[in-house]
Amino acid sequence: MFIEPDGCSGCMLCVIRCPINAIFLSNGVACKREYAQLEGYEQYVREVEVNLEEKLTLTEKALSLLSELCAPPLYNQDVKDILDNFEAKTSVTQLGWAQDQYYVWVRNCLRELGLDALYTGSAGKLKRADVTLRAPFYAGIEVKSPAEGEINVGAIRQALDAAREVRDAYGADIAYRAVIGSGIARGAHRRAISWYNNDGVKIPLIRGRYLLYLTLKHQSHLPQLPQVDMRRILTEYVGWFGKDELQQYFKAYFGTRRNEITSGTVTLPLPPVVTDYLAAGNSHDALKELERLENETAGEIERCFPDPERKARGGYATD
Repeated sequence: MFIEPDGCSGCMLCVIRCPINAIFLSNGVACKREYAQLEGYEQYVREVEVNLEEKLTLTEKALSLLSELCAPPLYNQDVKDILDNFEAKTSVTQLGWAQDQYYVWVRNCLRELGLDALYTGSAGKLKRADVTLRAPFYAGIEVKSPAEGEINVGAIRQALDAAREVRDAYGADIAYRAVIGSGIARGAHRRAISWYNNDGVKIPLIRGRYLLYLTLKHQSHLPQLPQVDMRRILTEYVGWFGKDELQQYFKAYFGTRRNEITSGTVTLPLPPVVTDYLAAGNSHDALKELERLENETAGEIERCFPDPERKARGGYATD
């Protein structure tokens, strides 16, 4: 495997996906560990020739064992540093990610969050939905790459078309909609609010920075359930999905889990440490740990999302 340093965005997705912790982030760039060939390795490793089917079975078994031995990816950087690095790297002044890079990245983040996401914006596929969600619910996602500019008023209409096409293509009763991009232009929030006030249509506008944060939290210690947690973003939020909305999202995240622990019926995924306490029959400490994580997450969001753009760029502008 080769990692091209100049093209790395530092988004951590490859670190998350590696089952044996062989990839890590160094100075904002993904690197892989290099292993020297051990002299006399024959006494430790046996080389055999097998057919493809056997190879797949043996590889899956080996990865399963290695995954148990390897701890989950630990981010040796502050989450804010990861988010800042990603935004800077993918901006028009650096990598200038265009459709293929950014659309695929959005699709991959959504997949890491447990959604069946497809990149359908390329030629020959669905024309209007840049990214299509097929499970556990349908949605058409309009994406604006850094090279294309910020989420603008036109993206609102494109999101409506995307959802309509996904619904028609799959015969779905309901298809949600959203716009994901690197920034939000003046007037876009007002247009989304107008659609909701006049037609009851909810279109959340989500910056890539927020999508990456949700992905990192999901893959580290705040597992989310797509049909409950991710669906909430598409059904309860309209327009600018900013710091306040992210705080509300995690308030609901922790609230639903607290209620389930209190009632004694847990159906939602819980933070690993909380699960350990419950497995030991200690619901009191489980609730205390959940409260600690809630406070920690709220503080982290304040640090990671100062959100100055909302006033400076008129996210809620009335003109």
